[in-house]
Amino acid sequence: MNYLNTKGRIFDIQRYSVHDGPGIRTIVFLKGCVLRCRWCCNPESQEYKIQTMKVLGEDRPYYWRSGGGLTLSGGESLCQPEFARDLLHAAKEHGLNTALESMACAPFETIETILPYLDLYLMDIKHTNPAKHKEFTGRPNDLMMENARKVALSGKCKLIIRVPVIPTFNDSVEEIQA
Repeated sequence: MNYLNTKGRIFDIQRYSVHDGPGIRTIVFLKGCVLRCRWCCNPESQEYKIQTMKVLGEDRPYYWRSGGGLTLSGGESLCQPEFARDLLHAAKEHGLNTALESMACAPFETIETILPYLDLYLMDIKHTNPAKHKEFTGRPNDLMMENARKVALSGKCKLIIRVPVIPTFNDSVEEIQA
């Protein structure tokens, strides 16, 4: 039960989401990101500063009826790997379906600790070209691409790779084909 004492940083909780995993879900947005994407839709997630929030309510009936559950997002969920792992562990212990939205930009050994508590990995691959990826996000993509392969081969959870289509960054025919 020590995992229930893990603390982390959250910048938002979005209830009644239907786009980030099966059924009706609650998305918990974790603070912190190692990338600095020029088009970031959650720039407030990049700050690590701790802030206080309180959320009331119980969504379990929605999860059970729709096959939904909990999705962790961010920022980058893997910036707080222990908190992500333990939050997913607690959700699984309560019978919830779990999903993680992440770019897989952490050592695979870190990702492996989370996989036992994960039903669905929604992995963002922003670009296949390492140089262009680094130019627009601040980091190369080799670790992320390798982790995508390793998660797929692990067979421990369902993997869905998502590519956000960003004009002038990855929307040419060649880039889409890659």
